[in-house]
Amino acid sequence: MLQPSHPTSKHQRAIYGWIERQTIMRCRFAVFTTQSALRSYRERFPDIEPGKFLVIENGYDEEEFGRLLEAAAATPAVAASGPAAAPRRITLLHSGVLYDAGRNPESFPAALAALKSAGKVDAAGLRVILRAPGSVGGTQAKVDRHGVGDIVEVLPPVPYRDALNEMLAADGLLLFQGTPFNSQIPAKIYEYFRTRKPILGLVDPAGETAGVLRDAGFTLSAQVTDAAEIAAALERFLPGLRDGSAYIASDTVIAQASRTHKAAQLAQLFDKAVS
Repeated sequence: MLQPSHPTSKHQRAIYGWIERQTIMRCRFAVFTTQSALRSYRERFPDIEPGKFLVIENGYDEEEFGRLLEAAAATPAVAASGPAAAPRRITLLHSGVLYDAGRNPESFPAALAALKSAGKVDAAGLRVILRAPGSVGGTQAKVDRHGVGDIVEVLPPVPYRDALNEMLAADGLLLFQGTPFNSQIPAKIYEYFRTRKPILGLVDPAGETAGVLRDAGFTLSAQVTDAAEIAAALERFLPGLRDGSAYIASDTVIAQASRTHKAAQLAQLFDKAVS
């Protein structure tokens, strides 16, 4: 409940602090969704037995993906015809809210602009979708400022299942998570794993999200605020999307990211709590 800058009211902080201490003192286990959150509580309550604090991460809903994949499998494929097709246009997607602080996309279109100027990307071969960024107009202004509006589309929100379908249809997925969010993990990272799509993390390497990506085997990332680093990462990332060699989450990573697995962890904790 208490964070360094929230709440700001001294009276409210005192109340929150009292509720929090009573909860931590009296509970059998305290469960958090990230290791950083767990560490912060251990530091704030050094007199509490460390074994009381545990992590169960968020996850994805397999039933939702199962329905979508079954529907896709039931749809007949359309065979290509006519002259040989031009090289396929690669689609990158970021699905979700962006912020000026922590998830500022400004450096990303700057990186694309540098690659475009060098003749390394163009609108014929690359499409980037920024879906539901929060401020569509503000994000579009950043894209236009760097002259990459022919490559980047800034689009409004869609229903949840449509968003999942869009992830499944993309060639690669983007994840923005800067330093202010180092102790948090966006829940969509687990949905990203399930799509079996390559992921490029634009993250602080010291943050919790970067650690989750590395642990899952995604070794290519870039600092979200560094346009040159993002451009270099894109140069390495895009060829793997075109030839199919880019890394995707393993079956083990996907299974461990499912809510079924998380529910089993919680069930074991309930058994331990009442034993």
